[in-house]
Order: sequence, then structure tokens, then C-alpha cells
Amino acid sequence: MQQSVRLTLLKQVRYAESTASGAPEREQINEISDADALALLADLYDEEYVRPIPGPRDRGPWEWDMLAVLKTHLLETPADATTPEQAEELKAKLLTVLQAATATLTKTTEPSVRTVGRQVQPKRQPKSKRK
Repeated sequence: MQQSVRLTLLKQVRYAESTASGAPEREQINEISDADALALLADLYDEEYVRPIPGPRDRGPWEWDMLAVLKTHLLETPADATTPEQAEELKAKLLTVLQAATATLTKTTEPSVRTVGRQVQPKRQPKSKRK
């Protein structure tokens, strides 16, 4: 979720900068498509290694975060100009997102079962039968 917020803020900053500098709309790059982000992911890893990320309705939170990391990078640096050091940093960020996803998936606990209605107090034993 943090990555999505960062991406949204970066988009707003880029839009404000391009508007303030008076750049024509056709030269402004304020939005990156999912296809561009997935193409960068395929470039970072082997084509066969990359599991296709499902459509927007079927994505998990970690997949949204991964796309946000890739889109943030593409807003700052074109895919062609990505250096090997930047590629390693991107892989580290993506690995962090995946590790966080596995940590949240393994932390699931049994839901606590609450009784419905009033709780019944146990009956008190008569004084003669108490120990």
C-alpha cells in the first residue's frame, strides 16, 4: 500500500512540475501503463521466469505494490536508461514486496469464535458441597 501512495504522490509532483514548466501536454509523461511496467518486469527477469500478473480484478495487494514500484521507477527513469545498479535496486525492492507478502500470508491465525448471545455463568455449588 505504501508503494501505491508513493506512486500517486510522484504522479502529482510530475504533473505539477510539467504544468509549471509550461511543457506541452504531448511531452508530459505523468502516467505509466500496466503493460509498460510488466514489460520492465520481463526485462529485469527472464521472460519465462516472470509469472504473468493477472488482470486488475484478480490482483493481490502485493501485485499492486510490485506494479507501483515498477511504475515509480519508470516515471523517474526510462526503461532504456535503466542502469544495472538501478536494476539490482529494483529487484531488491520487488523481493522486499514479495517477502512482505509471504510474511502476511503465513501469519494468518484462526479466527476467534465468539458465542452469540449472553454468556451463562456457572451455577454456584451449595455451601454444604463446597470444599
